[in-house]
Amino acid sequence: MNTRRRSSVVLSLDRDGVVAVWGEVSGGRVQIKAWVNARLPGEVDAADASAVGAWLRQTLRDAGITARAAVFAVPRANVVLKRLTLPRPSEPLPDGRGSFEDESDLAGMVALQMSRQLTMPMQGAVIDFLPIDLPDGTETTVLAGALPGDQVTWCRSVAKAAGLRVKGIHLRGEGAAALLAELSHRQDGALIGVAIAGDAVELVVIEEGRLVSSRGVDVPAGDDPAFAQRLAVEAKRTWMSYRGTRDSAEVECVAVLGSGARVEAVGAACGRELELPWSRVGLPGMVDLPEELRRADAVLPLVPLIGLFVGQLASREWLDFANPRRAPDRAARVRQAALLGVFAVIVVGGGSYVWGLNRLAALDGRIAAEKARNEKLVERYSQHVRQKARLEHLERWSGLGVDWLAHLEWIGDQTPTNGSALVDQIDGSLEATVSFASRERQYTTGKWSQQQESRFRVRGQSQQRTAADDLRGRLVADRVYRVDTTGPDVPNRFDFTLVTGLKRPDRPANGAAGERAADGGGGG
Repeated sequence: MNTRRRSSVVLSLDRDGVVAVWGEVSGGRVQIKAWVNARLPGEVDAADASAVGAWLRQTLRDAGITARAAVFAVPRANVVLKRLTLPRPSEPLPDGRGSFEDESDLAGMVALQMSRQLTMPMQGAVIDFLPIDLPDGTETTVLAGALPGDQVTWCRSVAKAAGLRVKGIHLRGEGAAALLAELSHRQDGALIGVAIAGDAVELVVIEEGRLVSSRGVDVPAGDDPAFAQRLAVEAKRTWMSYRGTRDSAEVECVAVLGSGARVEAVGAACGRELELPWSRVGLPGMVDLPEELRRADAVLPLVPLIGLFVGQLASREWLDFANPRRAPDRAARVRQAALLGVFAVIVVGGGSYVWGLNRLAALDGRIAAEKARNEKLVERYSQHVRQKARLEHLERWSGLGVDWLAHLEWIGDQTPTNGSALVDQIDGSLEATVSFASRERQYTTGKWSQQQESRFRVRGQSQQRTAADDLRGRLVADRVYRVDTTGPDVPNRFDFTLVTGLKRPDRPANGAAGERAADGGGGG
């Protein structure tokens, strides 16, 4: 347990306002000094980081908060969270220190897997991860999170304008997980935690004290029964989502943070919905609260933020998008060893030999720099090829389509206006495909192709069979459609299927237009 004195403000900031708690972690206790729960004024643009920061600076000052170190608690909706299972290599390191399973290997593997699964642009996104695998496993399971780079930039810009120093950017749900860790260790399986912070609710799944899944929902706080039941449904969705993951444990109970009538109602509703026992978990005794926060309704919106202080006290590991885990520069070890070798040669070999080695070291450095630059260029080129392929795919699909009105007008123009044949019903459908083929299985050497085929089923009645045959003859003569007769011939009925690959029908070049003019125009 860390006993060093640390003072900071934990704040949850969004477009609606800010909830902030100023606390100090020291001597095995958490002391809450001040707090604020304020709405963002209408005249302040939430997209303007400087304006929001100036307002936040004044709001914290009015609340008596003087801390300069800030921890941002971001909601689950802002973070892409993935549970990844990665292979665990068994090859020993050259120095015999075990396997290639250190943080640098995991960082590279996680970044690769997230780049394949993220729907948002990988460039600029901040990725961090937490190992959650079981001991002696053949695979490594991690909880990886990605926060868009513009949101990280926005947080830093707001902090700069408010005179704060960004100490960390964490998931708000990790505060709830820190408060429920002790209860989780007493369970044989997993537990589902519920943290109610006004309309924003954090739903977390914890195994052996570790956060393994999280959801954030906005449930408007209406009357207590309706609110509790709606939240119970969200808790069940969280349970179903977690049960669908690989190697998920059995959920043993539901735990609701806080106290009061609302917490009791939510706990009872979740217990009934999930058919599990439920527990109410309050703040631990190590947390010292001001007298004004000892009311259940006053402290409830602050509970997840206070949980982040409890996590600091326990030196808890969590996702930190301000200080993500990165792969260390392994080439630095090689360079250090080379420099030591050069120094030894300088001492033993003399001037000229030293000069030669220095020259060689300089060339090696340039080679390493060019290799690093080449790797970056290759990665950028690969990203460019992938983005170009996605764009081409979208453009191919966007190029498909049918001018339904033009086809209907065209078919209507072929129908006699003298009433000898009347169309009762026209049904249309479109079948389209976009495909990519490459012998080398590379985007740069392949070709895209697209096909579409629209079908129109024209059904109606005719006074004479010759009128239906005449209508079919016109459609065949126009060469716009392939005409198929559907069903048996009936004297006073006709049923045609028209197939074409054209978006719009072209005007005929066979004189059919003159025949329509003689009939006095078209009609359906």
